Amino acid sequence: MLRRRASGRWNRYPGVKMSEPFARPDHYGAAITSLILGIFGLAAWLVPICGLPMAVIGLILGIVGKDSSRRGMAVAGIVLAIITLVLGIVNASIGAYQGWTGQLFR
Repeated sequence: MLRRRASGRWNRYPGVKMSEPFARPDHYGAAITSLILGIFGLAAWLVPICGLPMAVIGLILGIVGKDSSRRGMAVAGIVLAIITLVLGIVNASIGAYQGWTGQLFR
């Protein structure tokens, strides 16, 4: 037996709650991972091979997780990832300059 719900949709099984067909997923895992990568990236910015990928991945996950229920964590992860990215790029450019001029191992 079909019964009409308050939303106007038909429910074949009256005791079973129907889910919304296009419910947006909550990306709170991306927000938490962005914060963790931002914290670890700040510790690893001295080694550009480790710090730069952490910063880029943390920035991407922070942007993805910005619309989640953990918005504060996502914003903090974005800020930490940007700081790590800037520090890592400065460190890599100083190392490249010193390597180019031959001052790296003096």
